[in-house]
Amino acid sequence: MAPQDGSLLDSLRSASQVDCDTLDVDVAAELGPFRDHTSNQAIAHNELTKTTPDGKLYHEQLIKDSVKDAHGWAQAAWPDVDPILLAVDIMMVRLSLQFIPYLTGYFHIQTNTKWSYSVEKTCRNAERIVETFKKLEPNFDTGRVCIKIPASWEGIAACRILEEKGIHTLATTMFCMEQAALAADAGCTYIAPYVNELKVHFVPGYVDKHKAFDFCRQAQLYYAETKAKTQVLAASLTSVAEVMQLAGIQHVTVSPPLLRGLAAQPASTWTEQVGEYFAAGPDKPWTRDFQAALKDESEWRIAFTRSDNGKSEEKLIQAINIFSDKQDALEELARRFVLRTWQGAVAESYPIWGGNGWDGSWVVTLHQAVLLADEYIMARLPAGLAWELPRHSGSALAPEGTNEDMDPVKPEHQTWSIWTILAYWSSDLMNLSTLQTAGSILAVGLSWRESIPIMFVGTTCIAVAMVLNGAIGSRLHVPFSVIAAGSFGYWFRYFAIVSRAVLAMFWLGVQCANGSYCITIMLSSWAPSYARIPNSLPESAGITSMGMCSFFLFWILQLPMLLIHPTKLRPLFYVKLVATPAVVLGTLGWAVKKAGGGGEIFKLEPEVPRGSAQYAWLWLSCMSSVTGQWATMGVNIPDFLRYSKSPNGQLVQLPFVPFVFTLCGTMGIITTSATKTFHGEYLWNPLDIISLWLENGSGGRCAAFFAALAWFIATVGTNVTANSISAANDLTIMFPRYINIKRGSLVAAVVGGWVLVPWKILASAATFLNFMGAYAVFLAPISGILAADFWITKRQQYDLPGLYDPHGRYRYVSGCNWRAFVAFIVPVAPSLPGMALAISGYPAVKISEGVQHLYSFDWLFGFVVSIFLYSILNWLVPAKETLIERTIWTKDGAGIEGTSHGSDAENPKLPEKVYVKTEGEDDTHGSKAS
Repeated sequence: MAPQDGSLLDSLRSASQVDCDTLDVDVAAELGPFRDHTSNQAIAHNELTKTTPDGKLYHEQLIKDSVKDAHGWAQAAWPDVDPILLAVDIMMVRLSLQFIPYLTGYFHIQTNTKWSYSVEKTCRNAERIVETFKKLEPNFDTGRVCIKIPASWEGIAACRILEEKGIHTLATTMFCMEQAALAADAGCTYIAPYVNELKVHFVPGYVDKHKAFDFCRQAQLYYAETKAKTQVLAASLTSVAEVMQLAGIQHVTVSPPLLRGLAAQPASTWTEQVGEYFAAGPDKPWTRDFQAALKDESEWRIAFTRSDNGKSEEKLIQAINIFSDKQDALEELARRFVLRTWQGAVAESYPIWGGNGWDGSWVVTLHQAVLLADEYIMARLPAGLAWELPRHSGSALAPEGTNEDMDPVKPEHQTWSIWTILAYWSSDLMNLSTLQTAGSILAVGLSWRESIPIMFVGTTCIAVAMVLNGAIGSRLHVPFSVIAAGSFGYWFRYFAIVSRAVLAMFWLGVQCANGSYCITIMLSSWAPSYARIPNSLPESAGITSMGMCSFFLFWILQLPMLLIHPTKLRPLFYVKLVATPAVVLGTLGWAVKKAGGGGEIFKLEPEVPRGSAQYAWLWLSCMSSVTGQWATMGVNIPDFLRYSKSPNGQLVQLPFVPFVFTLCGTMGIITTSATKTFHGEYLWNPLDIISLWLENGSGGRCAAFFAALAWFIATVGTNVTANSISAANDLTIMFPRYINIKRGSLVAAVVGGWVLVPWKILASAATFLNFMGAYAVFLAPISGILAADFWITKRQQYDLPGLYDPHGRYRYVSGCNWRAFVAFIVPVAPSLPGMALAISGYPAVKISEGVQHLYSFDWLFGFVVSIFLYSILNWLVPAKETLIERTIWTKDGAGIEGTSHGSDAENPKLPEKVYVKTEGEDDTHGSKAS
C-alpha cells in the first residue's frame, strides 16, 4: 500500500478505522474525530492520577463526584456491590463520556479483571457499566457502549451472554487463534489481538520478540472465511512503524504518543513498510477447523494451553494480573477520597455526617471502617514504614487481595501427622493454667471427688467441639477466619473473628503474667536481693516494681519465639514435651515427700452439701470454667489442623485431650493437697511451690532456677502455639495487605501483654475462673454454628474461592447470614445478666436465680442451642445459593471434586497460582494496550 498525501495518520485512516487508546479527551479534540475510543484500568489510572502544576489531581472533582454517586447508587440500586468498586466504574464511564463530541462509534470500557474467571460477576459488572452510562447521561445511546472482557473461557462465555442481551462486547488480551475462534463463536463485536504482550509497556527495556502481526491477519482471514460478524481491532503497539504495518486491518487503536507521531510524519517522507500484512489480501484459503474445541470446554482449554508452547496462556495471565494491579490502584484512589470525607475535607460534596450526627445512610461495617483508618495512617507513614505485604502467586483466590498466610496451606506445608498432634496437645495441656484451674476448683469449695470428673467432663465437651471444627481445617486447609465466612457471611464473620481474637490475646497476657513469675524465681535464685527491690508503684497498679521488671523481661525474651511459623513448630513441641513433665513430676514428688503423703485433701468433703441445688450449680460453674479455658481452641482449632497430612488424624483429640488434661489436673490436686500439710494453706500455683525452694540454700536455689526455666519454656510454648498464632490469624484476615502471621503475633504480644493488664486478672482464683467462664458465653455459639454449618447444613461441601470473595455465594444479605445471627444471639442473651454478675459481683439490678443458674453452664448451653437453632433455621429457610453438591477448589471450577459425606478421602490440591506477578509500574513505551 503506497503512502498517500498528508500525514501518516491520514494515510492510515484511508486503510483502516483508527481508534484512540486513551481517556485523555484533549487528544481526541486535537487529533479526532475517531471511530471508537478504547480504555482499560491502566489507561484510567494514568489519566486519573495526572496532576496540575500546583500538585493537585487534575480530575479531583470527577473523582469526588464518582465516589459520591457510588455511595448513593449502592444503596438505591446495587446494595450488594462494594461502593468502592462501583466508584471505579463510574470514574471510567465519566471520563469516557467526555469523548461524545469526538467519536462516531463505540465507547469501550473494560470490566473488573479480577473477575476474569467468573461468568456471573463479569456479566453483572458489564450490565452495571451500561446502566452507569444511562444514569450519568440519560440521553446517551447505550447501544454505543462496548464492554471489554479478557479472553479467558469464562470471559468469552460472558461475552456470549451479553451479546444475546444486545450488549456489544470486545474480547481483549487476545494472543492466539483458539481465543479468536471462540470469540467469533460467541458473537463478539470485536476482538483485540495484542501485537505486543502487555509487559512491554510496564518493564523498561523489555521487548516482545514474538509480535502478533501474523495472528492479526490470520484472525481477519478466518472471520472472512467463516462469515463471522466479529471485527479485528489490533492493540498494544509500541511504535509508528508497527502501526503502519497494520494498515488495512479493520480497526487499530493507537495511544496518544503514537497518534501524535503519525500526525507529525508526512506520508510522502515515509520509507518503511505500509500495510505489509494486509495490502496483498489473502493468499490461501483457511483450512484449520476449530469446531471440536469450540463445543467442548476441556478441548478448548488444552488447545489454548498448548498454543505457542504455552506462551499465549502465559501472556493472558500476565495481562490479567497487570490490569488487576491497576484495578487495585484505582480502588485505593477511591478510598483516599472516602478518607478525606471522614476528615471533613470534602464534606460539602460527599456528606457522611448529618447535622444530628450519623445520618444512617452510609452503611459501613466495622471492618471496613478499620481498613479505611488503617489505609489513611499507612498512606502517611514514611515509605520505609508503610510495609505492604507482597501478593503471592497463590493469593489469587480473593478478589480483594490476600497474603500467603491467609491462603489454603500448600501441600508441601501439610506436615502435621498424628504424632505431631499428640505432641502438640501433650505439650500444650501441661501448663501452669491447667494446674491453676485444678487447684482453683478446690479453692471455691469443692473436693477432689468433684474436681476430677469436672475436669474430664469439661474437657470432653470442648474436645467434641475441637474434633467437629478441627475437621474443617484438616479437610479444607484454611484457617477459622476464612471458613467463618461460610456460616456467618463474609462481613458478619468479623464479629466472630474479633471475639475469638480478644480471648486469644487475653490468654497470651495471662501466660505472660505467669511467665514473669518464672523470671522472678530465676533471677532470685541468682541474686536473692532481686526479690527485695523497693516498690515505687501505687497499689492500684496491681503489680510491684519487681513484678513489672520481670514481666518486661519475660515479654522481651518471648518475643523472638512468637515469630516461629506454625509449619516449623514441631521442635518446640518436643522440647516442651520433655521439660514440662519433668518439672511437674519433680514438684509433685517433692511436695508428697515433704508432706509425708498426699495430704489431707483426700479426706475433705465439699463445703456445700452434696445433692443440694447449690452443689449442682457450683459443679456446673466449675465445669464451665474448664471449658471456658479452652473455648478459644474450640473455635480456632482449624488454624492448626489446616497443616494436617490427613483429615482423620485429628480424631485422636477426642480421647487424648480429656485424658491428658485430667491427668495433669489430678497431679495438680495432689501437689496442692500436700502443700497444705507443710505450708498451712493450699498453694494452687506451682510457681508458688517452687519459690519455697529459694529458702533451702544453694541446692534449693539451683532446683528453683531449673524448674522455673522449664515453666518458662512451657509458658512461651503455650503462648506461641495456643495464643499468639490464633490472634495473628485473626489480624491477618482483618488487615491482609499489612499483617501476616509474624506481624500479627507481634501485635497480639503488645495487646495481650500490656493493653489487657493481665497481672490484675490473676489477682484471685475467683476472678480468674469467672473471667474464663464469662467469655465462653460468646465463643460457645460460634463453635456450634461452625460445626452445624460444616456437618449438617453444608454437609462438608464448600466453594473455597467463594470464602475469599466479598461478593460471592457466601455474601448472604449484605455480608451477614441472619440465621447465624439468630443462632448466636438467642443463647447469648440469657447468659449476659449472669455474666455481668459473675464478673462484677455487684449487679446494678436484681437478677433472678434462674438466669444466674443458666450462666452456670453457659458454654454447654450456647454450644448445643446454637447447633440446634442454626440447623433448624437453615432447614426451614435454606440459603440455596450456598448449598452445593461438591466442593469447589479452584476459581475456574476445574478442581471441583466431592467427598462423600463423612468420607475419609483426601481432598484435591489447590493450584499454586492463578495470576503471575509482573513487575513494572509506569508506561514508558507508548500504548497502554486496548
